[in-house]
Amino acid sequence: MKSIIALSAICLIFLVGCKQKAEEPTPEPSLTTEATQAPEQAAEVQTQSQTTVAPATVTTTPAVSEVAATFVKPTVEEIQQALKNLGLYTGNIDGDLGPKTQKAIEDFQAQNNLKVDGKVGPKTWDKLKASLSPKPDTTTTENAY
Repeated sequence: MKSIIALSAICLIFLVGCKQKAEEPTPEPSLTTEATQAPEQAAEVQTQSQTTVAPATVTTTPAVSEVAATFVKPTVEEIQQALKNLGLYTGNIDGDLGPKTQKAIEDFQAQNNLKVDGKVGPKTWDKLKASLSPKPDTTTTENAY
């Protein structure tokens, strides 16, 4: 029985000691001034402070293409209209990205040596938007006089 009490006491002391150790703040490494350092260290610090640093080598990534930088996502209606103007899409301009529209996009991509993925990204739209003509203005009529 005494050995259990002794073992429990040792474990308790160990746990309390670990908790206190964890609560003690860890001293931060401090910078010392030249006046508080040994003469050899002060000379080394002075030499280091006079060392010039070479300019860093700057690496740049290739510039983003103008197409991708100015890409404004087209509406499905714009895509359908451009494809219809090319004769690749025969459905209604309804804004629905259905199978007919998808097939027309893929056909356009194949005809223009683009990645055939059925998505209208910057490269596809850059070529496709040339076929998007302005819708005719039906709100004005000319006077016959």
